[in-house]
Formats: sequence, C-alpha cells, structure tokens
Amino acid sequence: MAHALAPVDPDLHTPGRAGLTITIPDHVLARMDFDPAGGVALLLHILDAAKVADSGCPAPALHVVPHLSPQERVVLVHYASGLTLAAAARRAGVQPATAKKYLDRVKEKYAACGRVSYTKLDLAARAREDGVLKTP
Repeated sequence: MAHALAPVDPDLHTPGRAGLTITIPDHVLARMDFDPAGGVALLLHILDAAKVADSGCPAPALHVVPHLSPQERVVLVHYASGLTLAAAARRAGVQPATAKKYLDRVKEKYAACGRVSYTKLDLAARAREDGVLKTP
C-alpha cells in the first residue's frame, strides 16, 4: 500500500497546471516512523526530486540509507571489503555468530528500505553506494 502526498511547496504548483502528487510507499513511511530525522531528510529529497521531475530534467536516483549501529557498520565494512565472516568478526572483536546477526540485521534494514541485499556482493554494492565503503 502507498499513500499520496500533495506538495505544499508553491514552487511545485504552477497556476493552470494540475499540480503534482507524490506517492510514498509504506516501507518508506515505516522508515520515517523509525527515524523521524531521516524521514524529514527523505521528504526534502523527494520534494527536490519532484521539482527536478516537474522541470523536465532527469531526476537523480532516490534511495534510502538505513541507519546502522556502529557494530553493524564495522562488521559490514570488513565483510564487504572481502574478509570472511570469521575474519570480519575477529577484526570487529566479536564472535562469528554475533557478526552473522549483525549482517542479518543489516540485510533486514536494507530490505526495509527497498534495497534488498542477499549476497556479499550485494552488501558491498550497498556499502559503496552509501559511502560506508570506499570505492577502490
């Protein structure tokens, strides 16, 4: 299910035009409930993208960046850099089972943002897209 949002920004509505309606999927709204500050930033990004779309120019790709705990981020960086799960766990100072739980949570958070990550390569791509992992 998705909800429609009518913009209140006067720049988005020109007299004589039908206006613009933005549809926000439920998983994005759930993200906004989980992280209000991130939700506000997301809405501002959506409105900016809508302005670009309304102008006829190509809009930048919109993706939601999940909030990762410091431990999840450390394990993700080591694992996505090519280390095995056991080696990433050692570097993070946790047991392999704990590192696996962190990575499972990271995958769940990306899936909740509509950015499913099933494999190590998927996680590496998401980490690079979000700036968590430096591009070589």
